[in-house]
Amino acid sequence: MKKISPNIKIKIIELSCCFWYWKSFYLFYASILDISAYDLEKKYPKTIYNKYSATEAILDLIKNDEKKIIEVVKAFYELDKPFEKEDNNKYIEATKKLADFKKSVKKYIQNLQATDRVDSQEIEKIRKENSIEREKTKILDAICTEFYQRANQNTMEQKQQRGFWLEKIFYEILELENIEHTKSYKTKSEQIDGHFKFKSFDYLVEIKWTEDRVKQKDVDIFLGKIKKKAQSNRGCILSMSGFDESAIEASKTDRNLIFIDATKFISIIERRITFYDVMKDAEDTLVRHGLPCK
Repeated sequence: MKKISPNIKIKIIELSCCFWYWKSFYLFYASILDISAYDLEKKYPKTIYNKYSATEAILDLIKNDEKKIIEVVKAFYELDKPFEKEDNNKYIEATKKLADFKKSVKKYIQNLQATDRVDSQEIEKIRKENSIEREKTKILDAICTEFYQRANQNTMEQKQQRGFWLEKIFYEILELENIEHTKSYKTKSEQIDGHFKFKSFDYLVEIKWTEDRVKQKDVDIFLGKIKKKAQSNRGCILSMSGFDESAIEASKTDRNLIFIDATKFISIIERRITFYDVMKDAEDTLVRHGLPCK
């Protein structure tokens, strides 16, 4: 109802008989127009207007204001009975006209209420999503701060501990992005740093934060672990020190590995890209060019 239909406009004007006193009339419309009853009376004085002509003038004033039109319709729809004296000679007429008005706008009000429910649900959804995003930002900011602190640590013990920390954080990131995963586990013969599902593939994970780059022998050992599992398995190696050229060459043997280096990892924790997008780009590179990384 962007504009008042002629039929509804007439019915609203006829509802002027619901007001026995001018005070009630001015208070009713003042609350909708967001002005004082005194100012409304000055604008539409009873010495010049009757309640019907004043109502028509008010409706003309708000004819392009959808919000105000809706407020007028809803205010009358929610009105239980005409204002004031039940013994006045227009009370019965006003009651009938009010009932007729409610009947004529009932479907519109029901649609409006349904829209309001949908809008409320959408608003709640947006609030929830914003709250989740704020929490993600808070967590990633904390991860980023700790990452740079650990990157500057130099003792042997600290360097060993940051490898365990990186493994823990990797799965926190997957958790934030709702990516199905399994943390570090052991089989009878080997240690697996974990696993995650991405699209139609299962990825075994190798996580390294060492002084040396990942080399061919590291890749060969990891490929051996993958081959013992289902044929559909792939592998993902996260290395803060990067990858030796021999590692890249070794990955071409089976073409089922994805490499993530420090640059990409930092981009994730600094919220410049998501892990999902890193994997999406990496899979595209793997499929198109047979390479584990760009």
